[in-house]
Amino acid sequence: MLFNLLMYVFMAVMIVRIISMNAQRKKNFRTTELLRNVNDSAMFNEIADRLEQENQKDIVFLNELKVFRLWEQAMNRRYDAFRKSLEEINLNDYISEGRKGMEVNEVAFFYLLHTIPNIFYGQEDEEMRKLVAEKVETVREKLSNQMIWMIYEANEAMYDGSPEKAVPLYEKILDGDYEGIAYGKSMISVYKKICAVMLAWYYKDRDEEKFNEFKGDLEAFNQMNVGRRWIRNLGIEMPAEEEAAEETEAEETSEEEPAEEEPAETESEEKE
Repeated sequence: MLFNLLMYVFMAVMIVRIISMNAQRKKNFRTTELLRNVNDSAMFNEIADRLEQENQKDIVFLNELKVFRLWEQAMNRRYDAFRKSLEEINLNDYISEGRKGMEVNEVAFFYLLHTIPNIFYGQEDEEMRKLVAEKVETVREKLSNQMIWMIYEANEAMYDGSPEKAVPLYEKILDGDYEGIAYGKSMISVYKKICAVMLAWYYKDRDEEKFNEFKGDLEAFNQMNVGRRWIRNLGIEMPAEEEAAEETEAEETSEEEPAEEEPAETESEEKE
């Protein structure tokens, strides 16, 4: 009798896990379809509009979609559209109280706090970067203990020419010294990549030996679309990019860009 009960419980748990995994795969597929078309505003928005209609009941995804639209507008320098979209977003919709405490939509905040400011830095548009800073200031208090926020502030310090406010945090995170800081476990590898790349940028013209220590991290991040763009926006030239430029200097290509690697969605929780 007990054995049968345990089997029923086990089967129920497995069914729930399978349903959850299938839902995540579906979400990843629809997101990939969208993000791979970021350089084509018309196609991107056509897909975004369709996804919005197909997922009216998925509030989390709809909120993420708003930020993905911001990202596309920033990428393609559609600043008027960006200002309007940013004004319409309520960032409190991306933060909630859950069973384990505060739950943060780290996918959305990754793009809003990290990727978009990096784009504006690469475009040398301080005004737009500061516009984002003014918007996210409204949730500073709620996010102050989140790793995603701490790295955002460090990145902003780097962009503003104050590395002394950033380097210690990057080094602390890379050393694994983040007890008590809230973060999504499946996001930690992405955060560490960003810290390593930002340190590489810092040491690039200061300490060649230290810079070389991060070359492997640069090469690894450069394999991701989001990473390649990030590195390019910092003005760091990668050997692979130089070789590719020489090979394709006199020709155009119509090949599709590889699918965008998206940080996994996760609940924010403290390191155990």
